[in-house]
Amino acid sequence: MTNEVAQAMTDTTTSTQEPHNVEVFDGHLTVGHTRISVSFDVPIGATNAEKDAAFVEALPNDDDILVLEYLSMGTMHKTEQPPMLYWAVSGRIPGDDEDVVHLCTAATRKEAIEAFEVMIWENEPGDDAEREEAKENVRKEHGTTCFITSVISSRSPMTEH
Repeated sequence: MTNEVAQAMTDTTTSTQEPHNVEVFDGHLTVGHTRISVSFDVPIGATNAEKDAAFVEALPNDDDILVLEYLSMGTMHKTEQPPMLYWAVSGRIPGDDEDVVHLCTAATRKEAIEAFEVMIWENEPGDDAEREEAKENVRKEHGTTCFITSVISSRSPMTEH
């Protein structure tokens, strides 16, 4: 969503629902040509920060937003899976000095990072048992099996040069 402006707005009109004593708001987030409308409620007298938090919580998660973007581009049917994107993930095994870049296709950021972790450990020397032992030692020492430096996605293919 680079070079696109995200705009969030909530309506100032509220209504009180009894017996819950809450204010109900309708809001929307606009990213490019995609508008996401949500309704949310907060206790009467909530601060603006509490209203903002409730608004953000009511928004769809990243995977849902990808599906909405995909649908807004002309597909009129609901899809269960977000579209496959091209990803470039860079990072390293803790203790290594240089980052490695891995290109892949995946539906979500999480899947791209998981593919990177598999790739980076498959390229380590030794057999499977030795790599698993090394991986567990790294996890114990650093709290993770790899450091992610950057994650970039694109609807267009990426190539290494």
